[in-house]
Amino acid sequence: MSDLNEEQRQEILDAIKSGKKIRAIKSYREYTGQGLKESKEFIDRLTAQLLEQDPDAIQTSKVGCGTTMVAFSILVMLTYVGMVS
Repeated sequence: MSDLNEEQRQEILDAIKSGKKIRAIKSYREYTGQGLKESKEFIDRLTAQLLEQDPDAIQTSKVGCGTTMVAFSILVMLTYVGMVS
């Protein structure tokens, strides 16, 4: 990350730590002019280093596809019950 200024480095680190890996890759590409493959590989290496230093450093989402599907199913059932009543 030597070709990045301190603000750019911090933005990328913050994106990684908050679980926004795609945002980190996009920022790195924008700031360095690297290609997608090179940027992804760099962010993957950086992510691995951060996890090695502190396994809790990166925030992971607790809401996944399963939770979304359950919420959607409940919404559909409530809508149906409201229409039948």
